[in-house]
Amino acid sequence: MRISRFSTPHRVDVHEAGLLFANQWGSIILPAHLYNAALKEDHCQTPWPDMEVLMDIFGEEQFFVGGTPDNTSAYVNRFMLQVGASPSTLINRHRRSKKIGADDFSKAGTRFLTSRATFHGSFRDRYVNNANQMDWTPQYISEILSLEKHGKKRVQSETVRASPHKLLAALAITLNSEVYELSFPYLFMHRTNWTLLTAFKKIWDPILRESFGPDYIQQEWQLPFAIGQVLALTDGVDGLKDDEGLTFAGLSLDAANTTHVGSLAMDFGGGSDSDGYTDADDNASD
Repeated sequence: MRISRFSTPHRVDVHEAGLLFANQWGSIILPAHLYNAALKEDHCQTPWPDMEVLMDIFGEEQFFVGGTPDNTSAYVNRFMLQVGASPSTLINRHRRSKKIGADDFSKAGTRFLTSRATFHGSFRDRYVNNANQMDWTPQYISEILSLEKHGKKRVQSETVRASPHKLLAALAITLNSEVYELSFPYLFMHRTNWTLLTAFKKIWDPILRESFGPDYIQQEWQLPFAIGQVLALTDGVDGLKDDEGLTFAGLSLDAANTTHVGSLAMDFGGGSDSDGYTDADDNASD
């Protein structure tokens, strides 16, 4: 993936706006649940490059509360936890006797993707937002060294000592690794995923309408929540199981990934754009 053409301050602004937009619509984190279920159930044989990159950037723990699910019951439970469903809703989820309302969601709320680019953020606070100083406490530096030591795996707080040379090397590695998060085109992936979900809904509609009634989706913003209904049917609702929706989604994702639709976001970030900018232009401006 190429580095964005934007300067660092603007890159951070675009990153924040894109991530906020995708989080509010659920257009990245919720399709990840559909992809994982299709993959685990062998309905999808081809990896989704864009989604795999994001899982690597943010960590699978941000996509799946409590760990990556690997069975039909866990698929729907983790989905509901991700959108903030309450424990009582989880207990009664096999029933379809009532509509889900505000009381069915926990105080914890929806789990969103949270930026890990804190190092870039400290520079932005100091040089763009004119903060008095950079908040580089010993604990903060120790966390960076620990992250460099253990990779993206989160570990308990530990004190890590390092020479000035090793410290600078670790800071450089951290800064470079955050570039991929900052330069990922979240808005572009939102559009791609929304197009996929809109196409999926045309096939899912008779299945979901029969199981959940004609009002299973009332507004366009609810489109990603149809994924939860597909996962629920796969595990069973009112004693009936139907994996037709998940099977179709898996086959469609396979087709999308083999025709590079699943890597459009990376392609968008890795080659020439329609406005004439290229990697050479970025290098020349650095």
